[in-house]
Amino acid sequence: MIIIGLTGGIGSGKTAATDYLSSRGAAIVDADVCARVVVEPGKPALTAIFDHFGEHLRLPDGTLDRRGLRETIFNDPIAKSWLEALLHPQIRDEMLCQIENSHAHFIVLVSPLLLETDQHKLCDQIWLIEASRNQQIERTVARDNSSPELVEKIMSTQLSNDQRRERANLIINNHGSLDDLHAELDHIIERLDLS
Repeated sequence: MIIIGLTGGIGSGKTAATDYLSSRGAAIVDADVCARVVVEPGKPALTAIFDHFGEHLRLPDGTLDRRGLRETIFNDPIAKSWLEALLHPQIRDEMLCQIENSHAHFIVLVSPLLLETDQHKLCDQIWLIEASRNQQIERTVARDNSSPELVEKIMSTQLSNDQRRERANLIINNHGSLDDLHAELDHIIERLDLS
């Protein structure tokens, strides 16, 4: 089994890549999905978030107002640090659980913060997916209905592509169409004999 860490900035195309890699036989362990699991209703992390930030982040169904939390933490570095200290260890534990329960030939561990956290230590290789800054902003605004200003604020808290490139074993160019991305991923899978 090989574990590939896939990272890239917000809106770079990580989900498009993992959707395709999954269709090619990869098991996907997604940090964003793991982050949602650890804050499900009834989980200790969710209670801690409401206790720390307030009940205004509790939606009528008892779940977390993710958009409200995102706006809170990206305007307050201390709040962001507190939340990361709470969630990152729990997200890592959930990732490990999913990895240990997988029987796939190759696993793709996808995380926007793969290199900023210790998640990269779980991986045999690091793949970086890149898109232009404008593409990242446009994709994220369209996907999340976020403001361009919030997307830029999020991007400013993440490593730059230059910093990510220094630690990546492989760089995936996602400046073109979805078909272009699939063709590049096919080439990588064949070259590394992952099929």
